[in-house]
Amino acid sequence: MAPYNRERITPMPPAIFRTHSPAASQVAHERAARATRAFSFSRMLSHMVAGSRIDGYEGEVIAEVARVSGYDGDLQRQALPLALIADPTMRPEHLTRDLAIGGGTGGYLVATARSDVLDILRPFSIAARCGITNLPAGERDGPITVPKVTAVTTTTWLATEASPITAGQPTLGQLTLGRKSASALIRFSRLLALQSDVADALIQKELLTTVGQMIDQAVVNGSGASGQPTGILNTAGLATQSGTSFGAAAALAMEQTAADANGDEASFGFVTTPAVRKLLRTREIATGSGALWTFDGNENHLAGRAANVCTLMPAATMLSGPWANALLATWGSPHVELNPYDPSGFKAGTVDARLIYDVDVAVQTPAAWTVSSSIT
Repeated sequence: MAPYNRERITPMPPAIFRTHSPAASQVAHERAARATRAFSFSRMLSHMVAGSRIDGYEGEVIAEVARVSGYDGDLQRQALPLALIADPTMRPEHLTRDLAIGGGTGGYLVATARSDVLDILRPFSIAARCGITNLPAGERDGPITVPKVTAVTTTTWLATEASPITAGQPTLGQLTLGRKSASALIRFSRLLALQSDVADALIQKELLTTVGQMIDQAVVNGSGASGQPTGILNTAGLATQSGTSFGAAAALAMEQTAADANGDEASFGFVTTPAVRKLLRTREIATGSGALWTFDGNENHLAGRAANVCTLMPAATMLSGPWANALLATWGSPHVELNPYDPSGFKAGTVDARLIYDVDVAVQTPAAWTVSSSIT
């Protein structure tokens, strides 16, 4: 009979009871687990191209978005919240919570509030970077009505304790913002949609860049015709100035115009073209006092105020004003829609994706804005 061997017959305890993972290891494991559950745009697009139901994690997220936003997409149409495009690892519960906190359809008293839309689009949109005010509305909401004061209340000074106060009241008006659909056509190859390791980051950046360009086109230079919002440059009542020798005096005059109209001082800034910036970086405030346009490594400044460049600006033109007094209304989320029946795309192995976003623009204090032209 073999000798008794305790080690041979005693089962080893389960690994979980043998060692205790340190807190740092548990955190690292949790982060790794979350990273694997990221929304894949390429996988969603490949399902949409094939006309098959979007399943898996992507299907779970899209179902939650539809439940909260009220937008029921189909196999070729999906709504993608900007928060999801910016962060594909966002959990469905956080995403739907943000969607449920949207604004209403009227009764706004607009201050300098910001929203996640502007935070997300700041690297991709000049309007967001300048500090425009966003009014988010729900997917199925109607027009947004914003009150504005067109004449302030009259002030009365009391000569004596018995002097009566003259009654006065402000003259009120309102701005109505209605949804206008901006669209762009994005063409990508079928093979790109299948290469998830490469495609997701590219698609993510392309969607954000396209939305940013849509908003800048509407805010800066929307024509107000053919379905476009009326952008700031085409708003009636703006101050104007012209002159080739743009210098410190012209910049300070633009700043004064905004202050005289009681524009928001903190959000005042300039927007111009890259060519004008190049010119003003070589032009001094005064002889030997430094350049009129400066860059501190993070931000551009013109005469001490925030300044930005935008290729949508007309040549030799500069726009200035209190950006918090400009309003950007957004309805719901951007929609991605595919055209699987395009014969030319079928032959070339490409797919056209249409991006649609409903927005509108309004300016509360047009007199606080200045357009300076003929800057050479």
